[in-house]
Amino acid sequence: MPRAQREVPWLDDRDGIYYVRWYDAEARTTRGLSLRTRDADTAKARYAAFLTESEELTGRESGPMKVQDATDYYWRDHVQRNCARHEQQRIEAALGHINSCLGGLALRDVTIPVSREYAERRAAGTTERNGKPAKAAKPATIHFELTMLMAAANHCKAWWKIAADDMPTVEKPKRPKSRGLYLTKPELEQLREAADERSRAVIDVLYYTASRRGAIEDLTWA
Repeated sequence: MPRAQREVPWLDDRDGIYYVRWYDAEARTTRGLSLRTRDADTAKARYAAFLTESEELTGRESGPMKVQDATDYYWRDHVQRNCARHEQQRIEAALGHINSCLGGLALRDVTIPVSREYAERRAAGTTERNGKPAKAAKPATIHFELTMLMAAANHCKAWWKIAADDMPTVEKPKRPKSRGLYLTKPELEQLREAADERSRAVIDVLYYTASRRGAIEDLTWA
């Protein structure tokens, strides 16, 4: 006698890697998603998040995912968990502009003409954010904003929130080439000699790691 199909996704493991599995009634097959961990407690936490956040996947809701929903999920599930504070601030600003202009569109309705119009409006300063006019943006800023939109879409696709056919297609403006400014070794030594001990440590980290200023500011003295 065939076993009754489960109505609720379940936790499983294969070769030590935990998965969440569920039965797709429409396709009449069992599907699975790797939770990317061998730790039982981590797997349980991700399984719980899956149960509360995967309506599209388990069929409890229908309709294409909108840009706002995709960026909100990306923010909660990835940015807040994995990005440093200064990175979060930059990403939050970028997603804010994306949502103000494109948030109500379905992801799959974001096409190259739509992204071109977005870039033109951002460059001309004719968009709004939080009900107020937004300043004109440079190509590098617009490039980053559209990159964050694609990052959100790819994250949703990786977690089976959307299918490949629901992915947006964008065209990003070209970023200007870096001016290539740098300090020579004698200039670096001159700067270090003029600084106190704590400032020299900051200078060394900046120079030898090429990290962003915000990343250095988040470091502790230890």
